[in-house]
Amino acid sequence: MSEAFDARYSARSRRSTSASAEAHGLEPDAIDHLVEAARELIGAARSVLDAVESVLDEQVEERTRSRQPRARVRRIDID
Repeated sequence: MSEAFDARYSARSRRSTSASAEAHGLEPDAIDHLVEAARELIGAARSVLDAVESVLDEQVEERTRSRQPRARVRRIDID
């Protein structure tokens, strides 16, 4: 997602989270902190998945390069 989208979503989410927290008698700062921590966790998970994808792509590429084409026809000597 783009940074602009993240910024807009983050601001909108903060407003609705704070309003919801206040309506339930909760501390808005604590809720905002938890929401921000969740976003950071999701960002870290995305980074891990991107790294895993990169490693898998490299492994597939390496296997593809190392394969030797096999002959489809084999000679059979008949005496």
